[in-house]
Amino acid sequence: MVFLNVIGILMTLGAALVVLKSFLLWRGILRGGIFLFVLGFSFFALGFAIRIFELFPNSDLIFFAMGAAFMLLGAKKVFSLNPRGTDK
Repeated sequence: MVFLNVIGILMTLGAALVVLKSFLLWRGILRGGIFLFVLGFSFFALGFAIRIFELFPNSDLIFFAMGAAFMLLGAKKVFSLNPRGTDK
């Protein structure tokens, strides 16, 4: 349980960093990085809801994994952008 809380805190800090970075580089929203990140966050939140309400036993880790994968894809897409003026 402690491990899941640590993962949740790290994902929240990562979310704040990605959103801040994409708002500083408006191109991040246009390229879909934020969409992937929000999609991943929704899967992650669904995993927490399943864990809390125990809707489907032993299936919450699937949603955590899908959420983490989409969040990492979104973060990769946002952080791979070049700031304006550094395009070569």
